[in-house]
Amino acid sequence: MTFNSSTRSLLMGTHGASLVLNKGIYNFCDFQVSGTNATLKIAASAVSPNVQIFIDSANREPGSGCKGDTEAGKLAFKNGFTIENPNTNATSLQIYVYDGSGGTIKFENNSSSAFYGTIIAPYSKVEFKSNGEFIGGIEANEVELINNFKFKWEAKAEEIRKEEKPRYQRKTWSECPPTYTGTNPQVGC
Repeated sequence: MTFNSSTRSLLMGTHGASLVLNKGIYNFCDFQVSGTNATLKIAASAVSPNVQIFIDSANREPGSGCKGDTEAGKLAFKNGFTIENPNTNATSLQIYVYDGSGGTIKFENNSSSAFYGTIIAPYSKVEFKSNGEFIGGIEANEVELINNFKFKWEAKAEEIRKEEKPRYQRKTWSECPPTYTGTNPQVGC
């Protein structure tokens, strides 16, 4: 497993590689698994707050620090990859991918274990291929399930929403000429 901090690139390229993520925010320019039988484990303590993985890209902003090549902005999990989320809560693992960055988000030839989580990439294609089960929620332009891959909606994923709190906005204003008495011009409006 290699991580390049200057390019924020994580590659799990060796057989049996394992990575444990504790609660927190993780930001990568690309995250790819090409090694066989690799495992991403979400810590059991990663519930509220949770694990959030952001896949950034040079397409978002030139100052993002991501390379502008074909590898930047990619998310690809392949070759018997397993995501272990003991929380069985789709909100405890959230994956956000900057749209228009690395092409199709790929989950190929994964293990048959269930993957609890959410994927938010509204303008991207998400492709699940060859076995496995995804339990959670997906926001994508297109989702393709190929060769015995199963999807189950998890109602807890509905908890992830855009902020809907009303914000203060000034609708009108009027000028009040001072009518002060005394020596302080700041009073008496």
